[in-house]
Amino acid sequence: YKGAEKAYESAPIQVTDAASNRLKTMALRFTVPLDKLAVGEYNVQVTVLDPNGQKASFWQTPVAVTN
Repeated sequence: YKGAEKAYESAPIQVTDAASNRLKTMALRFTVPLDKLAVGEYNVQVTVLDPNGQKASFWQTPVAVTN
């Protein structure tokens, strides 16, 4: 998001393999075409959906695109 406007949305990815640690974390990899984003500050949101439990979790962090 840039302010209240959605600046970019990636296609959904499916993650099925959990790491073999006690937390069962899962690695996520994103590719963002920076040439389509203007220089500035953005708020990145990652949404994780659990279709089996019908639950969602959200994570946000600020990022800056510079040249």
